[in-house]
Amino acid sequence: LVGHSLGGPIIRLYAADHPGNVAALVLDDGLSENLGDGLTPLQLANFEKLNDPAAQGRPAGSENTFFSAAVVPQLRAARPPPRVPTIVLTADIWPVTAEAIATGAFPPFVDQAFSDALWASQLVAQDTMAAKLPGARHITNTHATHYIHIDNPQLVTDSIREVVDQVRSPAAR
Repeated sequence: LVGHSLGGPIIRLYAADHPGNVAALVLDDGLSENLGDGLTPLQLANFEKLNDPAAQGRPAGSENTFFSAAVVPQLRAARPPPRVPTIVLTADIWPVTAEAIATGAFPPFVDQAFSDALWASQLVAQDTMAAKLPGARHITNTHATHYIHIDNPQLVTDSIREVVDQVRSPAAR
């Protein structure tokens, strides 16, 4: 199974519930339940808003809390996925730079302090997630933003082939 962003938690939960149906995992900058651990409550709320464009402009208190209210509790309560060949790919280029913020392309709450906190929390959360996955190989030199499959598709393809080759090897049988 391969999961990007929110697809990461989806494949982890599926693998935990159906281990016999999963031969290998590749997480393409998959969302980690630990992302919010490095953020203040306001920063976490702003992260939620940033990922729910429909929430922008709604009255206070109506923000989407899908990540903290749904994804995090499910992942923290889940059994670990099976020990299968696993690769965790982590973005190493942060697109929310001072220059990008200055263009006005982001909502007003995205300032440099928020960007710095989110990036630092993301990197720690990815390390933590990779450590939780039995035998996972963690690749952090991806030359890519969050969209590794777009910025460096060869790396994603190679990672998929690597875990498939591991599954098909005589030693795996």
